[in-house]
Amino acid sequence: CPSGYNTCSGHYGPGGDGDELLEPELEWCCDSCNCKDYDDRYISDEPTSCPSGYNTCSGHYGPGGDGDELLEPELEWCCDSCNCKDYDDRYISDEPTSCPSGYNT
Repeated sequence: CPSGYNTCSGHYGPGGDGDELLEPELEWCCDSCNCKDYDDRYISDEPTSCPSGYNTCSGHYGPGGDGDELLEPELEWCCDSCNCKDYDDRYISDEPTSCPSGYNT
């Protein structure tokens, strides 16, 4: 993420309105947000670079990949030997997330 952005961990469901922290291992960045609504995330214009041999996926099919409708088609993510339906199968780098300039950390 660009320098100065917020680095967030997890989210609080659709609209950030839930009471329980979901996916605490998920790190993402946003500009002037409260880190509750994952839809506020910064999405880079740069193409997603996956490790060698990994799939580049676009969107997902909801929890467990069991839905019938493609969700968040603009979301690019990486996985190793998956069907690109379940976002929980995503590759999470061991590298710390860094955020763009002007965003909260």
